[in-house]
Amino acid sequence: MNTFNDIAVNLKNKLADTSELSSVKFIMDSPSALSPNPISKIYATVGISKIVVSEGSFSGYLGLNSGEEVYGKLADIKIKIKIYSPQSLNSDSCYEGFSKIYEALLTDNSGFNVQSVSCDEIGYDNVVSAFTLASYVNISTFIGYETTNTDIENILIAKSY
Repeated sequence: MNTFNDIAVNLKNKLADTSELSSVKFIMDSPSALSPNPISKIYATVGISKIVVSEGSFSGYLGLNSGEEVYGKLADIKIKIKIYSPQSLNSDSCYEGFSKIYEALLTDNSGFNVQSVSCDEIGYDNVVSAFTLASYVNISTFIGYETTNTDIENILIAKSY
């Protein structure tokens, strides 16, 4: 299912198109994502960290859409955005990048259902000679499907006196 990866890609593209983040190069997370080595500008890798799927509501019923019943599940998606700042810019630029990402996500009306944004402590990556800051964006979304079939196993009609 590409739905979850599409959410990460759309989030990366949204952040990359934000003018306040023009100094950050956003790329999808992969083992060979960063180049050159050492880096000379701020990078941010975006990838899915965790997905938890649960019942969306009572028996998965989400409501009606164009007269059709919609059922589905709630997906809580944790997206990791790891910020890499070159040694020449110092570690403060990691927090500056995180702050701009945080502001862009929490003040935006793009349809992402952002529940929270958080970050870890600053670290250092010897391979690319850069300071790093792992940050996380928690998004909730409903994954639904329409059905015209209603299976009823038992009906109990009782009259009380």
